[in-house]
Amino acid sequence: MGMQLQIVIDCTELAALAAFRANAIHYKIQDPPAGYQWWEDFLQAQGVPQDEWHSASAIVDPDGQGPRIYFQRVPKPKTVKTAFTWTSTQASTRKALTRKNKACNRSTLKWKD
Repeated sequence: MGMQLQIVIDCTELAALAAFRANAIHYKIQDPPAGYQWWEDFLQAQGVPQDEWHSASAIVDPDGQGPRIYFQRVPKPKTVKTAFTWTSTQASTRKALTRKNKACNRSTLKWKD
């Protein structure tokens, strides 16, 4: 089985950026977990404070082949290069990825929301 990867992007306008990126690469906004029709219902059931409900979003490949892309809200836009870091959604591979990230030079990309 291949390793499942997630790309994390810091941004200030996450809903707009997630929708734009999903459309551009033929992804979709991630559905709520099974048993929940809306993300708000899931977040409320998990005890997440309402003021944090719109602090993140994720898009996924509808075919389940590509990496999950996770958008997290940051308080203000960045004006410097952002390190592009791969993270794993599987606990068994996180340690190996951490070692590899420390051992190699990271590529950098400029992001602009």
